[in-house]
Amino acid sequence: MATIVGLISICNAVGRVLFGGMYDKYGRSLSMQLVNGLFILTSAVLLLAMSRGSVAVVILGFVLGGLAYSGVTPTNSAFCRAYRRQFGQPPSSAKQDAAETPKSRKKA
Repeated sequence: MATIVGLISICNAVGRVLFGGMYDKYGRSLSMQLVNGLFILTSAVLLLAMSRGSVAVVILGFVLGGLAYSGVTPTNSAFCRAYRRQFGQPPSSAKQDAAETPKSRKKA
């Protein structure tokens, strides 16, 4: 069983390279759609594996799950970088906030 679970890590390593390259070539939208589609497909395959009790289908689900999980890191880091100004302060003003003392915040 440990070898089967190890497939998740192997597919995760391979998929990070693939999804990183795909993000660079095709952009954030297509990459995120593919990752979400893979997660949905993984869920369906693993539910099928549970209903049939098939080890082969479990292995396929683990491979798809490892690939789907591998796409999370490249696409989410790119997503956060693209929208960082909308979800808070830009990185340059964060240093100014850290330099403020609690007393100066209360007076303002």
